[in-house]
Amino acid sequence: MKPSLFKFKTNRHHLVISECSQHTPGFNLKQIDYQPGQFDLYLEIDNLQALEHLKQRLSRLGFTAEIQSATSRSQVVESRLRITRSPR
Repeated sequence: MKPSLFKFKTNRHHLVISECSQHTPGFNLKQIDYQPGQFDLYLEIDNLQALEHLKQRLSRLGFTAEIQSATSRSQVVESRLRITRSPR
């Protein structure tokens, strides 16, 4: 699953992940869980550095990204990333 644009509408904002997926090595989205005010992304990514880069990129876009889990498995990192809107 690697469409060029992931866009999710909530009551208060749009979450756009396309820029992050295009600039993150090995980004492979597996699942998205939505709860009001937050998204959990289940993804595979090349390495921990790329995961940290994704987290920083989301922060620059106005979101808070917390790494809930990250497990290295045969040349890929499986991770769950929780994304919320940064407080203003």
